[in-house]
Amino acid sequence: MRAENEYMTLTEIAKFAPGRPSINTVWRWCRKGVIARDTTRVRLQHIRVGGTLYSTAGWFEDFGKRLADADAKYFTDPSTEATAVSGAESPTAVG
Repeated sequence: MRAENEYMTLTEIAKFAPGRPSINTVWRWCRKGVIARDTTRVRLQHIRVGGTLYSTAGWFEDFGKRLADADAKYFTDPSTEATAVSGAESPTAVG
């Protein structure tokens, strides 16, 4: 098991992550992030040394927690429930 603060290449992070995402997916998490259900953008923290990106197991764990927290906030916020209901189809008048 790696130390929480030991730098890992994106290839190593991809092998470490549950579900074994592709290296391209991990790169996208670093550079573009993931848009959570509450519309916040969550990025995987990383550093660049030369042309290589590195992250850590601790940063990866923090990324997952921040994404889960943002999603939880969406599902516990009463205003999001109203948005989902208002998006339902409304009856139309038959003329």
